[in-house]
Amino acid sequence: MNNKRPLSPHLQIYRLPFPAILSITHRFTGIVLFSGSLLLSLWIFALAIGEKTFNIIKLCIHHPIGQIILIGYSLALFYHALNGVRHLSWDLSIGM
Repeated sequence: MNNKRPLSPHLQIYRLPFPAILSITHRFTGIVLFSGSLLLSLWIFALAIGEKTFNIIKLCIHHPIGQIILIGYSLALFYHALNGVRHLSWDLSIGM
C-alpha cells in the first residue's frame, strides 16, 4: 500500500447530517433527565425524612446554581419530549 490518502473522511471535512445532530442531542438530554430524576428522587426522599432535611434541600434549590440546574432540567425535558414527537412523525414518514 503505497497510497498515502486517508482511509476515512477527516473530521474537519466531514459534516454531520442534521438527523445525526438531533440524535446526539436527544441522547445527551436523556442523560441529563436521568441525572435530574435522581435529584428529584433525592428531593422527595428528603421530604419523607423530615422538615430539617427538606429545608436543607430547599436552600440548595433556591440558590442561583440550583435555579440554573432546574432551568436546564426543564429545557432538557421539553427538548427531549419534542424531539421524541419529531422522531415518531419521521417514523410515520411525516416531515421527511
